[in-house]
Amino acid sequence: MIKKQRRPIEEVNSSSMADIAFLLLVFFLVTTTISMD
Repeated sequence: MIKKQRRPIEEVNSSSMADIAFLLLVFFLVTTTISMD
């Protein structure tokens, strides 16, 4: 039985990339709302 323990780094990278993308999206939304004022 071969478990999926070859590349756990890829899973961490994908999750962190999603978090970073979400943070960037929120950041741009906040900056655009501030610039509109």
